[in-house]
Amino acid sequence: MEGKEVTVGIIGYKHPQVLPLLEVGYNNVKTNTYEHKMFDNEIIKCPMEVSKEVEEKIKETALNIYKVLNAKDFARIDMILSKDNVPYFLELNTFAGLTMSSSKGEKHVHHGYMGYMAKAAGLTRGEFIRKIIESAIERYKLK
Repeated sequence: MEGKEVTVGIIGYKHPQVLPLLEVGYNNVKTNTYEHKMFDNEIIKCPMEVSKEVEEKIKETALNIYKVLNAKDFARIDMILSKDNVPYFLELNTFAGLTMSSSKGEKHVHHGYMGYMAKAAGLTRGEFIRKIIESAIERYKLK
């Protein structure tokens, strides 16, 4: 299927928050390899550039998938957005990478897709992880 690869990060359980959409593009390859991804050779657009209507359709679809598959606290939903702007579900990643640089200007830190999305949402590394932990604490009814 031709289209754009989009990934949607969601954090929370009781009141899940959908993060800004991320589009993954490729440099000189047709698929994402370990080397391509880990050495930051991808073309990352976050937030993804789509119309508000298409963005809402993607987010609504991802949130429904998150809930139906009973994801908890955080997950990443990967999709293909077809040329006619229909989002097609590929996979749910319940152990998505959470890496992101701090605001202290580290020289080079690989960002996981969730890290890019959290940063685009205006979250610091600490706020991002805290939201995930607080969701689990609330879900397990811990103090």
